[in-house]
Amino acid sequence: MSDKGGDVTQAGYNDYTNVEELSNLDQFLCEIGVYDLETGIAKLNSKELHYLRLLSTGSSYQEISSLLKLSLRSIYYYADTIKNKMNFTSRLELFKLSKILYG
Repeated sequence: MSDKGGDVTQAGYNDYTNVEELSNLDQFLCEIGVYDLETGIAKLNSKELHYLRLLSTGSSYQEISSLLKLSLRSIYYYADTIKNKMNFTSRLELFKLSKILYG
């Protein structure tokens, strides 16, 4: 998931001084809380973003587990980790975020 501003899974935004200098995608990620401009760090890593992409397709946790060749427990761990990082309280919020990011 990259754009003119770079890969959102890597820190590297410290060169920017304000949101206006970021690409539209980067601005959007800041607005929805996936990227923290002050620290220059993306809140979600590439594995978590991949999980969200699969969730956005309507895949069940079991299907995501099979597609990623991970245990079902790992998939639940990703969900819990994202919920904690984003201050979410439900899986519905995860699904809404996945749809915002990946349609």
